[in-house]
Amino acid sequence: MPSLPSEPGIYFFLSAKKEVLYIGKSGNLRRRLRSYRGQNGHDPKTKLLLSQAKLLKWTIVESDLDAIISEAELIRTHQPKFNLRLKDDKTPLYILLTKEEFPRVLMLRKTQLPDYPGRFRIFGPYTSAYQTKIVVRLVRRIFPFCNATPRQKQHHIACFYSHINRCPGACTGRISPQEYARNINGLKQFLMGRRKSLAKSLKGEMQSAAKELNFERARTIRDQLMMLEHVTQAPVAITWLDGVGAADSDHFQSRMNLWKTLAPFIEKISARFPQKPFARIEAYDISNLGGKQSAGSMVVFTQGKPDISQYRRFRIRQISQGNDPKMMEETIQRRIAHREWQIPDLIVVDGGTEQVKAARQALASKGLQHSIPVIGIAKRFEELVIFKQIFHFIRLPKDSASLLLIMHIRDEAHRFAKRYHTLLREKTLINN
Repeated sequence: MPSLPSEPGIYFFLSAKKEVLYIGKSGNLRRRLRSYRGQNGHDPKTKLLLSQAKLLKWTIVESDLDAIISEAELIRTHQPKFNLRLKDDKTPLYILLTKEEFPRVLMLRKTQLPDYPGRFRIFGPYTSAYQTKIVVRLVRRIFPFCNATPRQKQHHIACFYSHINRCPGACTGRISPQEYARNINGLKQFLMGRRKSLAKSLKGEMQSAAKELNFERARTIRDQLMMLEHVTQAPVAITWLDGVGAADSDHFQSRMNLWKTLAPFIEKISARFPQKPFARIEAYDISNLGGKQSAGSMVVFTQGKPDISQYRRFRIRQISQGNDPKMMEETIQRRIAHREWQIPDLIVVDGGTEQVKAARQALASKGLQHSIPVIGIAKRFEELVIFKQIFHFIRLPKDSASLLLIMHIRDEAHRFAKRYHTLLREKTLINN
């Protein structure tokens, strides 16, 4: 494939009848498409796709962010059958705007959409949770929105984002419905990939505001234009995970950067880490409702990618009360009892100091507390928690590829635990 470009872009696999079978994206089209050569090393789904695909097309986009947004719109338009066959039990992600005076912007799975029958607009599908989070986080910088509940807005209760200047003030009554609607309209245009027409429209609004001597409004629009240009041209730290085939080598760099960040806090560092940094990462989470139908999950990422065949789930046996750290300890104790399973290079737990302490106590029962590093990721500030003599708290930049990788792994463990907990609850209801 000598003529393939190395720029970000979208690619299409088509059948002999020119039916779109699969739409993918990549930060480097040449590298991504070359990974499809040959039949060896591909999973059954990819092999089936390649056996049916007869034509390949691609289009170059201006940035990684454009690739994510364009792919979602194209999948929604063409509905390719191989894009709809996601791994495991995952369903596609959507960005939904609620139908309210001050619309909320929610990230939901397809199975959650029926819970919002009065929805205003849906964007997607997106196949990666953390890439969708990147999109939402970036668009919020340009067109701030408020996700406070209707009750919070009614009683003027400030939401979390109002304290960090990411909320325009719908929750506290600082913005009118008309002004808020302008933000939402800009957000819609952005998610539809209409960046050039959006920029042209904003420039017109800025000039009109200046002529009317509304300089505060003109300054706000100027800042939106500058941010729009910045986020669509500046490199975005993205780990590319497609629904079919291999991921780009960004995974290696994310893990190497994570290793460099954590190395000073790891008690025993194996010499193999720089060559294969955190090749096997295991993540754990607990899901329960008041201590009932408690479930523990273990997800495995190999070379930065989900290794679904290694996922395991645990029904909590020893703890009957809602004590998540103790449940975490039980889960990891039962895991390390399986000596036939490969030892992880890093353990990630969903939570803070108590969860990290519980994981280390479980490892200590087999003398492994100094051999396997454990980190927690606390939800509120998405900070990493690690123990070396004392607890250390590490805050990485919000767009750090290493942090996004850990968040993705944590979210996958949460999803898998919640799924098993829901299954246990359904079985209990049926049996009763």
